[in-house]
Amino acid sequence: MSRNERTIDIRLVVSRHRALAILRLLAREELRGRTNDAVLSTLLDKWGLGGSGAVIRAQIGLLEELGLVTVEVVDDLLVVDLTRQGHEVANGTTRVEGVEPYGPERLYREP
Repeated sequence: MSRNERTIDIRLVVSRHRALAILRLLAREELRGRTNDAVLSTLLDKWGLGGSGAVIRAQIGLLEELGLVTVEVVDDLLVVDLTRQGHEVANGTTRVEGVEPYGPERLYREP
């Protein structure tokens, strides 16, 4: 395996974990299924899954394409809402390609 292949694999793993973490955060009672990309970025940093604004927005875009969130642009922010399917993925009752499955290890419970 070349060095470039290892880098791609690491990026994929991080992306899958970041996707799950976003869904888990949105599913928390405190957020009631809705927040913005700036808040998500701050909370993802706590789990070592942060990134640039462009990276976080790209991840949110992928989740939107998968039907797991809806997105509304308000001023300079992306306001993100969890869909029913996103809630199911966040709780581990449904699996979707591109999102780390939420399993018995119960990742990303508390930031």
